[in-house]
Amino acid sequence: MKQRKRSIALLLCVLMMFVFVVGCGDKTKKPSGEAKYLNVPTTYDPSTMDVQKTTSDYDIPMNIFDRLLDCLTVDGKPKLVPALAKSWDISDDGLVYTFHLRDDVKFHNGEMFEADDVKFTIERMMNPENECVNTWFYDMIKGAEDRWNGKADEVVGVKVIDEHTVEITLEYAFGGFLANISSTPCAIYNREATEAAGDQFGVDPKLTIGSGPFIAKEWVLNDKIVLDTNPDYWQAPSTLAGIVYKNIPDEETQRMEFEAGNLDIFFASNAISQVKHFQESDTWKDQIHAVREAGSYFYLPNMSMEPYNDINVRKALASAIDKQQLIDTIYEGFGWVSHGVVVEGILGYNPDLRAMPYDPEAAKQYLAAAGYKPGELKIQFMMDMGTGTEYKMNIAIQAMLKDVGIEMELVQTDDATYYHHRLNGTIPMERNCWWVDYNDPDNVLYTYFSRRAQESNSVGLKDEWVFNMLDDARREVNEEKRLKMYQEIEAHLVENVCFIPVFQPQLTVITQPNITNYKPAWNGWTSTCYYGVG
Repeated sequence: MKQRKRSIALLLCVLMMFVFVVGCGDKTKKPSGEAKYLNVPTTYDPSTMDVQKTTSDYDIPMNIFDRLLDCLTVDGKPKLVPALAKSWDISDDGLVYTFHLRDDVKFHNGEMFEADDVKFTIERMMNPENECVNTWFYDMIKGAEDRWNGKADEVVGVKVIDEHTVEITLEYAFGGFLANISSTPCAIYNREATEAAGDQFGVDPKLTIGSGPFIAKEWVLNDKIVLDTNPDYWQAPSTLAGIVYKNIPDEETQRMEFEAGNLDIFFASNAISQVKHFQESDTWKDQIHAVREAGSYFYLPNMSMEPYNDINVRKALASAIDKQQLIDTIYEGFGWVSHGVVVEGILGYNPDLRAMPYDPEAAKQYLAAAGYKPGELKIQFMMDMGTGTEYKMNIAIQAMLKDVGIEMELVQTDDATYYHHRLNGTIPMERNCWWVDYNDPDNVLYTYFSRRAQESNSVGLKDEWVFNMLDDARREVNEEKRLKMYQEIEAHLVENVCFIPVFQPQLTVITQPNITNYKPAWNGWTSTCYYGVG
């Protein structure tokens, strides 16, 4: 999804958007012609609808906020298209981006979208008092780091030229910048509404104001979140009445609700054991959508904490985990063993990379080399309320570790406590996952292993070679050389067991026969913008 053009013609942008709108069609009604609510299952309540305060809960925000650009699937590949920015220009040195904004966009509170909202959004993200967790999406902007570190009162690289023009200057040329700002965490907020909402922004639906196709209406904890269609949406209103996210943690209950017609979409990735049932059904076999997910599951030992700062302990943990068994028993075989975090489908994937294999006897030897007798090493895994499959995976690994003489305590916390620990670098070890926000290895490797990332993740990496290489790779304009640098970095991280890769899953989604135009996201996310779905 790398964008290297130095200017984008307005005509091309308009044509691309036209293709998108026409492709969505207007088949979003029941046969009766009455608008309906799209009923979508969730397995837990999100921590927030504020994308600056979460790295995973994007389902609702994708539908209530817009970005300057969007990334859509065109002919099976990711394609950048204009959104709040109708066109843009890039200086010859790749440092200055001038965005020409739409003048017909209303926020849900009636305020018109202006360039000041873009500046406000970036300033809010980089204000250290806000404790935002997605700051790396803007840290290449000139002055962003100084703002985050409290050395400046504003991000000097963001300038309002006039009401509908904003100029963004980067610290260094970054070829992935346009792709980067098309991602969900770069949603644009309204200054007036967001400041008025204070700490209730993202929590109280009536105070969580965006400009997207749907409006946050109601949030009943442990029950549902309701979005209504935005009648003033700049692309034309959805012909859906809205979206109802139903909180149904149990897999079997989800399946029964789907088959009873009370759900329109069934994410079999959350109930993978049910896939065979649908494959054998005449009603559902043609309603199955399956794609390789551009992401993976992996474990992060906090290398700044004992005992994870001992490479032999990390090797013991990695060797004790039977990845294929996890795929077969928890995901019914719908997945692939991974050896890195840049998995197949992501730009820069290295098919020759090999992580430590499952070898319980070797795990015992590594444990002994670290000075532990069987049963002496006691460690903690931490997780938020998460999903049922995450819990099952942790429990399965707990048993695997016990088999090699490691006692693992699973600590499950509420979301607020979990993110507090994560921000302060005090999670001992956790299962993590990353589905690329934009198609570039930088999105995974820089996010977790850069010097900047150590301030908001519990990775605990202290490796100047990695930090410098990641910085250099970001600045490298030759794509072949840049991708080679990322592969060298990933190989080094694997060799030093800075993370433990597990597997890349398959996204499997089943839709009701009367649902039209549903397309899995280009990156295999279950988080989806339902604008255009009928």
